[in-house]
Amino acid sequence: MSGAALNAAEAKAALEARRSAHCRELALEIQAAWNDEVSGPETCLDRLRQRVLSDRVAFYFNVSVRQEDRQLVLTGEVERPEFRALTRGVFEVLSAKPVVDRIELAPDLGRDPAPFGIALAPHVLTWSDPRLEGTPMDEALLGEPLYLLKELPEAWLIKTFTGYWGYARKSEVRRIGREAFVRLLNEPVAELARDWETGPLRLPAGCRLPVVEWTEAEQCRVLGPAGNEIDLPRSICRRHDRRAEMARVVEHARTFLGSPYQMGGKNRVTGIDCSGLIQLSYRTVGVSLPRDAKQQYLGGYLIMPWLKEALLPGDVVYFMNAAGQVDHTGLYLGQDEIIHATMPRVCIQSLNPAATNYCKRFDNDFLGAKRFCW
Repeated sequence: MSGAALNAAEAKAALEARRSAHCRELALEIQAAWNDEVSGPETCLDRLRQRVLSDRVAFYFNVSVRQEDRQLVLTGEVERPEFRALTRGVFEVLSAKPVVDRIELAPDLGRDPAPFGIALAPHVLTWSDPRLEGTPMDEALLGEPLYLLKELPEAWLIKTFTGYWGYARKSEVRRIGREAFVRLLNEPVAELARDWETGPLRLPAGCRLPVVEWTEAEQCRVLGPAGNEIDLPRSICRRHDRRAEMARVVEHARTFLGSPYQMGGKNRVTGIDCSGLIQLSYRTVGVSLPRDAKQQYLGGYLIMPWLKEALLPGDVVYFMNAAGQVDHTGLYLGQDEIIHATMPRVCIQSLNPAATNYCKRFDNDFLGAKRFCW
């Protein structure tokens, strides 16, 4: 085995050891409920969910546990393989034997490599129940990018661009390809200041549609969710082009290069931490972000971890720890590079495995990115 392969194998073994240790820790925390013959497994699962998920609506975790032929069986769907591994590991510790793991990943990128859509109706309300009832979760506006987690006969399980999961009516969602989806995320958009009727279609205030043509004329042209071009009065539209603002964010972050790492810090002399670097950099363009990485991740617009090609300079990348919790962040610079505050000091690293300054956490811990200007 080569030196590189040996190092990779050792790193994988160390990661598995940390995850196994964490599974044992979680099992110890929740095992008091295990001996209840009626609700023990279900109660343990609920307590595990509370400890693993940073937020119940930001992460999809729909798992059930039951006894079947004297075996413990896990079923359902999760959006992260780490959640699946943690759940299986904890229940193997609790039951002291292997469990049957039938948990599926949503989306399954092996079967559906392009799980992308766009909101086709003026208002696409999402629900907690696949029968399109229960608790209302979020509402996507016309033209909003959508991640398609799972297809059902009459509904899609989706994540909206704000990161909330829920079930949406199938007729209100249009599937699009990967390239079209990336363009939808990254092209300049026009935001409507008020409702506008155009033929049978109503464009709601607040919706954002890609700009096709923007001149000094009274009209502008945008791309509708069905792929048709629409002329609108320019007076009711605000054009969003984030490049200038994000250049200032990136420039400010670079001024901290080489500063020491200090948990809770926010200055170049005594040090700064990862979320402080992001918070101060975005403050230069008037965007107020929470203090902690975990809190920041609940805001903004979501770029899923398997859509790295959509990242633009100024996007904020997030990483998770062995417990499934958000615990680190950095700023994307472009060209596969990020700047982040990490021990011992603020540095630039690459998301490209072939780079000498590769950020190894990207292999296992990359949670996705948030875009705070769109």
